[in-house]
Amino acid sequence: MGDRERATVSGPGQGSAELPAREAAARIRTGAFTSAELVAACLDRIEETDATRGGWAEVDRDGALGVAREMDALRRHGLPLGTLHGVPVAIDEVFGAGPPTPPDHGRNVSPGPSPEAAPDHSRGVKSAVTERLSEAGAVVIGRTRAGVWPSEPAASTPPVVRPLDAARTAGAPCGAAAAAVGTRRVPLAVICEAEGAVIRSASYCGVFGFRPSRGIISRRGAVPWSPTLAQVGTLGRTLEDVAFLADVLAGYDAADSASYLRPRPRMYEGLRSDPPVEPDFIWLDTPWDDRLSAASNAGFDELRDALGRHVARFPTPAWFARLPAAHRIIVEYEAATGGRGQGERSFAPPAEIVERGLAHGEERYRVALAAMEQAQRYFSELFHDYDAVMAPATAGEAPSSRSGEEEDAVFCAPWSLCGLPALCVPLLTGETGLPVGLQLIGGADEDDRLLRATRWSIEQLLAEAEGSTSIP
Repeated sequence: MGDRERATVSGPGQGSAELPAREAAARIRTGAFTSAELVAACLDRIEETDATRGGWAEVDRDGALGVAREMDALRRHGLPLGTLHGVPVAIDEVFGAGPPTPPDHGRNVSPGPSPEAAPDHSRGVKSAVTERLSEAGAVVIGRTRAGVWPSEPAASTPPVVRPLDAARTAGAPCGAAAAAVGTRRVPLAVICEAEGAVIRSASYCGVFGFRPSRGIISRRGAVPWSPTLAQVGTLGRTLEDVAFLADVLAGYDAADSASYLRPRPRMYEGLRSDPPVEPDFIWLDTPWDDRLSAASNAGFDELRDALGRHVARFPTPAWFARLPAAHRIIVEYEAATGGRGQGERSFAPPAEIVERGLAHGEERYRVALAAMEQAQRYFSELFHDYDAVMAPATAGEAPSSRSGEEEDAVFCAPWSLCGLPALCVPLLTGETGLPVGLQLIGGADEDDRLLRATRWSIEQLLAEAEGSTSIP
């Protein structure tokens, strides 16, 4: 059908873009529709929302369709298929290398585009994320915009099409990825962040977000401001999809200082398994709980009541109040002393961040690292007794993008500081009916346990809330 490929009458049509990723992969494997048809449907949705105003740094229609046709040719010839075979995925533009060209499998299974016609994506270091997606048979459909700095989306970046309310922020710096998933333009997205952006953006856009333990997914080829704190996260429409994608991306990489050479938790397997005993959760009362909106407070009270004896509630120790500041010092100091640009667009931090980071000095930076280590020891002991911490993902609904109201990242800071796995589950709604996410945090490298406990809690909450409008 050529580069302007459309779905056939018997194909998926635009409705295919509504499918969760695992279901789409299963249908491609059985021949219900092709990867090229699904990718074309997603590309059409992107064009309908205007690629230049929809939060995309790069959308390569010809390249993505070329990869999709290659995946379809592999299936027709009975060759091995990947776990996400033919499924389109968006990646954050902080990943250095763009969408891959159709792979050369050493077999002439399809002509594909000629080498001279293939787009040049050789700039920068090839990211581990794009390599693992290619290995799984996924199609990198494009790269979503990232803000210049986590706490301030740059005015120079094009506006993002928000999935629920165009007047609200989608979350900085990675809201474009969450909005792409929330507006059904792509079923999955991958981001790299250091301030809990995957959790915050998922909450604002009403999608699922998962940030595995630091070191599970390689950050090679990304442009992190904070090598100490940066983590890769996944966004999707279902809990199953974000866990499955995390498994696809997981693996050791000697080029990443945070990566480790030992077995990793099997996240999707953990999600689908039954807990050996009913999980126990803890809710920590923090010094910033007064920032929660009234509707969020009421909603979280209802969630705790619904889970009853399975949720213990305790105040945090006094030193806990220093963790957001420690988090900020580490990010800003490392950004100031190591922030760099990459490729055609600079990811160097703004001048005021560099000035502030240098003002912290090495001594305050070392004190902040010590606070991080203290918190990591505390949580290591805490998760001996509890399967997960329950916490707000955000203070409430997404702030207005027109009023200049700032996002509040404090509800993600302690867990991000410690590199703990965290999930955002879009369970609640706020004052105007927009989503408010529940955040669940697990022990380091206990991502499978976190996912298992989360699935159990959702099932209990849904059973409790049957017929209720306050807990969907």
